[in-house]
Amino acid sequence: MMNFLLTHRAELWLRLAEHLELTGASVALAVLFAFPLSILARRSRRLEATVLGVAGVLQTVPGLAMLSLLLVLLAALPALPFFGRVRAIGAPPALIALTLYALLPIIRNAVAGLRGVPAAALEAADGLGMTPAQRLRLVELPLAMPVIVAGIRTAAVTGVGLTTLAAFIGAGGLGEFINRGLYMSQDRLILLGALPAAWLALILDGALGWAETALERGPLAAPARRRARLGFLIVALPAVAAVAALALARRPAKSGAALIDVPLRAAFTGEFIERPDGLPGLQRAYGLRFTQVRDMEAALMYEALSHGAVDVISAYSTDGRLQAYGVRLLEDDRHFFPPYEAAPVVREAALRKFPGLEETLNLLAGRLDEATMRRLNNEVDGRKHSPARVARQFLRRAGLLGSRTPRSGGPALVVASKAFTEGVLLGQLMAQLVESRLGVRVERRFNLGGTMIVHDALKAGEIDVYAEYTGTALTAILGLPSESDRAAAYARVAREYPPRFGARWLKPFGFNNTYALGVRKADARRHGWRTIGDLTTRK
Repeated sequence: MMNFLLTHRAELWLRLAEHLELTGASVALAVLFAFPLSILARRSRRLEATVLGVAGVLQTVPGLAMLSLLLVLLAALPALPFFGRVRAIGAPPALIALTLYALLPIIRNAVAGLRGVPAAALEAADGLGMTPAQRLRLVELPLAMPVIVAGIRTAAVTGVGLTTLAAFIGAGGLGEFINRGLYMSQDRLILLGALPAAWLALILDGALGWAETALERGPLAAPARRRARLGFLIVALPAVAAVAALALARRPAKSGAALIDVPLRAAFTGEFIERPDGLPGLQRAYGLRFTQVRDMEAALMYEALSHGAVDVISAYSTDGRLQAYGVRLLEDDRHFFPPYEAAPVVREAALRKFPGLEETLNLLAGRLDEATMRRLNNEVDGRKHSPARVARQFLRRAGLLGSRTPRSGGPALVVASKAFTEGVLLGQLMAQLVESRLGVRVERRFNLGGTMIVHDALKAGEIDVYAEYTGTALTAILGLPSESDRAAAYARVAREYPPRFGARWLKPFGFNNTYALGVRKADARRHGWRTIGDLTTRK
């Protein structure tokens, strides 16, 4: 566990700093907007109801829905005077969403605090001849401040939790570890994001609670301050000790040449960042290290690259979006990436349960080359057709679609897929082929998640078949060294799966969907980038 923490130490500091920046900036912006609104709202019950009502409605919108809505709105927003075009991916939408969520508790407490100022204090201020501005600054705000700070405290603690969602749109923060861990079914990664976030929320709660009691007056204020200080120290001191221990711990010395820092902004999927055949192995093979790496969903990566938010992305050689977004795939000149030949992986129990299943699925063997798969992916990602429609059209044109109707009763074959377009397409091809030729009822469980989530479901007998890739199976699932030879890689996984997982690899579909690094075509021409090794030089 300590080696895992030390491996991720540098990124942990970075994500923690991003988390604090997003939380602090959003709460500060919310305070700037909330104070004037609160001062206006306390003068009119109708205005108060309107302001609190709007803030309350914003609070009820789910976090991911709010982020998705802001992505769409900011993407459609024209360039603004002096500011230019606001980026629809990354920190801007996250900051806006977090600020909107922080408004309600601050406004509500500020209005309550201002309305709760004793009438005698207001009369005394008027008797001294204070102007409304002086009365607000010297009397009302100081007396209302403990209640206002309580609202800021609520907004800050809530903001720490909501900021974890910012990782879904490439804004960084501790949510990147959680997102990555969920996708790869790795508890250690989930805890690496969740525990610091929880600790950070407790520390902020304790610190602001202490500040709140420091502003209180009266006979009960001193005991309250002592309790708040003690509570803060109980939470903060272990955190300081843990940070110090992690900062001072030393990793075992590693042999090999030092990595070259490449001043490029990279966006990769969470799985690519963690897998041995992804970023860790790539950095060792090429001796390079990107100065900025973002964990980002595949669909957002292409948008970010197209709009200049990042410079390099992880891509697939059969992705249909390559041409549409003007992406140039760099040649793997050191042959790091293994073959990724796709094939159905089926539980042996399912093959026994459904006679003819193997022969039926093998009808797809050799039918899909790289160009065909790229075209089918583009039908879904580019032309926005449903995977079910695209799969049916392909089967019909290939003469593979049968005429049988699935039986309404009886056992169902569970066909699953990973959470990306190609996996769903292959799942639909297999499901429709089985339904139309065997008449077997098929239950579809698509977009389950990353590699390990789907693989674990297969091992547990929760699904019967899905499409897997030889390179992924070798390195990410079996933990074996990669094979450069395509046939050897397939033979190895086909040999290992039956005794270890009770599953069999059927005949390959025919295409090799390898990992690749993608850059903008314009950048490739400008800098003379043709291979991954060329990234270390910028002309």
